[in-house]
Amino acid sequence: MSRSLLLLWAVALVAKAVRLCGDCPINSTASICEQPTDGRQEIVLLGLFPCNTDIFIARGITVASQMAAYQISYKSNILPGYRLKLLADNSMCQPLAAVRSFIDEVDPAKNQTFHMIIGPGCSSGLTSVAPLADSWNVSVITFSATSPAFSDKKKFPTVLRTVSSDLKAVIGQLALFNIYKWKQVAIVTEFTPLFITIQEEQEILFTEMGIGIRSLQVSNADDIEQTVSQLKQLGTRVIILNVFEEFGRRIMCSVHQEGMLYPEYLFILYGWYTAEWYNCKKPDINCTCPQAALIQSLHGAIAVHHFPEPEEEEENRMSDVGYSPMEFRKEYAETVKQLNYPEIEAIQQGWYGYDAVWMAAFILNRSIARLNELNHKLEDFTYRHRHFTDIFLEESKNVSFQGVSGKVSVNENGDRSPTIKMSQFRTNNSGISIVFFGAADVNATFRYTNNQTLQTVWPDGLLQDFEHDYIDLWIFILFTCVSGVGIMLAVVASIFDLVFRNKQLVKATSPYLNLMINFGIALIFFSVILFGLDGNLVSADEPQCMTVVWLVSLGFTFTFGTLFAKTFRIYWIFTRSKKVVRMKPLKDWILAVIVLGLAAVDIVYLVITVSTARLTKVSELLHDQREPGEVPLLIEYCNSDNETSFIWLIILLAYKGLLLIIGVFLAIETWNVKVKQLNDSQLIAVSVFVVSVVSIVSALLSYFLRKQIDLQYSLLALGEVLVGYFLLGILYISKIHLLRLHPSGELPERNREEVTLTSLNTTEQTTQINQLKRDIANTREEIERLRKRNKPGSLSVKEDASVVKSRVVSTVELLPK
Repeated sequence: MSRSLLLLWAVALVAKAVRLCGDCPINSTASICEQPTDGRQEIVLLGLFPCNTDIFIARGITVASQMAAYQISYKSNILPGYRLKLLADNSMCQPLAAVRSFIDEVDPAKNQTFHMIIGPGCSSGLTSVAPLADSWNVSVITFSATSPAFSDKKKFPTVLRTVSSDLKAVIGQLALFNIYKWKQVAIVTEFTPLFITIQEEQEILFTEMGIGIRSLQVSNADDIEQTVSQLKQLGTRVIILNVFEEFGRRIMCSVHQEGMLYPEYLFILYGWYTAEWYNCKKPDINCTCPQAALIQSLHGAIAVHHFPEPEEEEENRMSDVGYSPMEFRKEYAETVKQLNYPEIEAIQQGWYGYDAVWMAAFILNRSIARLNELNHKLEDFTYRHRHFTDIFLEESKNVSFQGVSGKVSVNENGDRSPTIKMSQFRTNNSGISIVFFGAADVNATFRYTNNQTLQTVWPDGLLQDFEHDYIDLWIFILFTCVSGVGIMLAVVASIFDLVFRNKQLVKATSPYLNLMINFGIALIFFSVILFGLDGNLVSADEPQCMTVVWLVSLGFTFTFGTLFAKTFRIYWIFTRSKKVVRMKPLKDWILAVIVLGLAAVDIVYLVITVSTARLTKVSELLHDQREPGEVPLLIEYCNSDNETSFIWLIILLAYKGLLLIIGVFLAIETWNVKVKQLNDSQLIAVSVFVVSVVSIVSALLSYFLRKQIDLQYSLLALGEVLVGYFLLGILYISKIHLLRLHPSGELPERNREEVTLTSLNTTEQTTQINQLKRDIANTREEIERLRKRNKPGSLSVKEDASVVKSRVVSTVELLPK
């Protein structure tokens, strides 16, 4: 036995004895006090109930538990051949008192063996008793100890619960945030082990949901006013109180003084507070503000119950334990009357005490067969043999029944599967009422109950714990109209290219390639509209994020990729290394294949990104842009939490950046080439420069201004709109003007077949002239050779002469004038 257990034992031996709180009064007519001996073997349970304490009063639980023992022994077929007896003692909701009660009752001198322990009711008492019970090989079933620590089976292997852990209440809190879309929470925590553990779990779960957390701790009642004042400065509208009742009353009184009232503020409490814990008229309740002020501050507050009483709609539900909830209420009231208790507390956790005794009975009943296999009986139980308790604990996992408190079963941690419900404090002419309005499952999915709706819970409108920072509607309308006109102009330009595609002025600009440019421009304009559709207008979600990425990426590729291809053709024809005309220029279909190849690379990249690093809509609260006490701004943007998303972003930027670098290089190389047969060559070079500069500037600005929604959208949209209109203007205005001057569509005579090479220095010109002269001399020698080889007038001579002549003419025309 460890030193800590020995110390607890020693303290318990010197503790002052406290009498039982479950004894039947003299002359009582209660049936639970009449348990005649009928020859059956007696099985005794030890009940440790927190009676006569200011912290947690549970005489009602004692009565309910005795009712269960009587029902099992005399009105059921369970445990045949046995009679169940519950011996109750007072643990006072104090660790030392609980240990004293346990040691006193298991004293060998009393010659009394307890198969199981029901209780203690308080977590502090169970923390001390559970290790002792484990050392004595006794299993424990508690009806109201909700500390998360008891879920640790390494520390508390013999503890079972007919209630769920307080951590399950966090699931109910999460369900409220799920249904009402709140984005931040303030948590005020009383500095105790219980609430510190709960706060740690809250911080983990709320953070996983993307909810901002502001935490405050209070350990002294004198610090509550300052804490509430700090709470108001935070600007958080939804506040969870991890506190006991006394601190809860003090905090709500300070809340009234600060004017933090419903529906501007919402406080979330725990449903396990005692009945009328807010009633300042009770002699054992101390309030720091008038009753009316406390009631007003509680109006609209929500309590989360993870072991609630049955609701009205469940009153007639059938059970496996002798009573329906309604019948249990009636029998309980009659029993209390017969016990002559002048002021009995409300049932409250009595439902769970009743079901705890029934759970012990079901476990013992299931263990009979297991023990028979080992040639043992229930009455053979002793504290010295562990295998009895091991069988009890194993069978507990197979027990499932419908109790008066609902479905009862335990998981691998010995905790009951939670029944999570929500109630709301509502004031009326007669005071305050508590109305159950919703429930949640273990996945934090909320549903309304009792015919309650959003309107009944929030008659003045749902509380908003943030202010959306949407794109200004007029800015969106402006760019939508401008982009819509741009899309129509792109369509008109495409029709123009198709209608006049056979005219030389249009044909020289590769009209089919222009269609691809126009398609890319239309995609860019459409992305401006879609990017501006935030939550103010539509439900902005994940598909929108990915759609914008697809539009921008493909729009950039079709627009810039086609300009890149046309520039490359000019570079292909007029290289700076040779400065001569190539014999076989690239055809339009080859350039189209290049563009489609770039688009295919985009599509492959986007498909991989969608499957590995999908963009989702994320929210971020901005507190630094608000005054103290004001709700924060909420911005929404597309992001990916995948670890590979940054790698894919780098790949995309590198790919697009490489295209820009190549495009700028080609534009520089072809800047001084002016070819009338390709009459938009210089305009293409200008376009490449403009697209590159705007793309780089827009990307940088969008990153640094991502938290300034209006400015970011305006600059990005302006950049894309400028690029679209610039390209349409530079590609079509001069073309339309020339076509108006020359309706036939032919180039002016002075420009036809003219190729001018400029910006060559003197050395380069001299070198080129000498080269051209040598080419002319070689051509003439070839003509003379052909004349000698073939007869004059033959067809082959004429054809060869024609070919050579065309070369001479082309070479001569290249000579600088």
